Amino acid sequence: MVWPYVVGVLILYGVFRRFRKGKQEKNLEDFPTQPKNLVQKQTELTQQEIFDWFVGREGLRYNAYPDAGGFAIGIGHFIKPNEQELKTKTLTQQEVLDLFNKDLKEVLETINKNVKVPINKNQKLALMSFAWNVGPRGFANSQLLKRLNEGNYNGAAVLFTTSIVTSQGVFNQGLVNRRKLEQQLFSKPV
Repeated sequence: MVWPYVVGVLILYGVFRRFRKGKQEKNLEDFPTQPKNLVQKQTELTQQEIFDWFVGREGLRYNAYPDAGGFAIGIGHFIKPNEQELKTKTLTQQEVLDLFNKDLKEVLETINKNVKVPINKNQKLALMSFAWNVGPRGFANSQLLKRLNEGNYNGAAVLFTTSIVTSQGVFNQGLVNRRKLEQQLFSKPV
């Protein structure tokens, strides 16, 4: 009488193992070792790449500092008229990141709205840096964007170093250096 019970348990065990083995193989397909769409991979930036680039260009400050006829705080966040309390505040790390993400969202919307040609991730980061620095309107009206949208990538790259290198009408070597870095990044293969 024990035999039917033992045989039943062995059959269930075999079915369970086969089911689990099939399930595991299916799950492995969900995690490919190579990206299926290499073009998409070349246009994706990680949060860390973006953060490192902007901290390298803008710096990171928890207190307000004078910048281009106004004040900035955090990672190059220009303090707007309705944000005057930020001039006297010491930000927490989370507040710095929140401001950065808010500004970054605006920059990405500007890029996505205005760039009409395919770009790789280096080109995207260079354009984000440029748009961050010159503002949405400055970016949308730039000759650099016009040339890029014509499909003239080399012509757009050349225009980085001649685009907006003054601050409040005064030549600014720091902006010249930044435009050179943006140009190098834009032209760098992925």
